Amino acid sequence: MDLAAGLGAGIVYVCSVRKEQGASRKEVRESLEDSLGTCAEYAEKTGVVLAIEQFPLGEIQTFDAASGVVAEIDSKSFGVLLDTGHLAISAEAIDEAVIRSKRILKHVHVNNNDGLSDLHWPPQRGVLTREDFRSFFQRLSESGYGGRASVELVNPRPVAKTLLDSVSYLKEIVN
Repeated sequence: MDLAAGLGAGIVYVCSVRKEQGASRKEVRESLEDSLGTCAEYAEKTGVVLAIEQFPLGEIQTFDAASGVVAEIDSKSFGVLLDTGHLAISAEAIDEAVIRSKRILKHVHVNNNDGLSDLHWPPQRGVLTREDFRSFFQRLSESGYGGRASVELVNPRPVAKTLLDSVSYLKEIVN
């Protein structure tokens, strides 16, 4: 968080990983909430926001689980990061997640996939449709979200063309 503050990044996000072998789900959840609570306190002191990203392969797999952790910690410096691809994998309606995250949404990742694996494909390729993204961005606008949305891709080829195509696709949807 010190590095983020020094760089003027303003936000740090975390994903939960799989639970340790031998630890109960309750122990893992308590440890995670304790650690995130400590981090949220520090974030507040540094002027940085901390966000938890739902991660279908981790301990916090859904938006509901992430928002539950945020409610438990109850810090103005702690909220959720919505990842459209992760929402697709967990079969959560991406526009509904925006509506329900209105007060706790801190950042957005935009990507797509096959609905099964965390592939981080460009938004124009995968199970999420143009209408899904249109509705998602409409809900972001209606909710008053003033933060950023980043296109999160893994190994796009060709890099520059894929990024430009993704931005054009999203601009077309938003306009």
